[in-house]
Amino acid sequence: MGFTKNAKISHADKDAIRALEEGRTIYVHRFPMPNLNSGVSRSVSGAAEVIETIETAGWHLEHTTFEDRGQGSLILIFRPSQRG
Repeated sequence: MGFTKNAKISHADKDAIRALEEGRTIYVHRFPMPNLNSGVSRSVSGAAEVIETIETAGWHLEHTTFEDRGQGSLILIFRPSQRG
């Protein structure tokens, strides 16, 4: 994995764990999109890894949306996982 992808994953993990420790009931993660100038459909580098990392930390992906400013970002909204 590349340095940038690893950094995104590490930050997501730390932020998600901190939010749970603070007792948050919603965690919103902004994922900057790589080059969107192409009309070609393809996977989004690092997005799956970030979602999996946050879910492993104890969250469940509840909703997604897209912010179309600048290069664009995925907005990922998580709720705590129902464990037990």
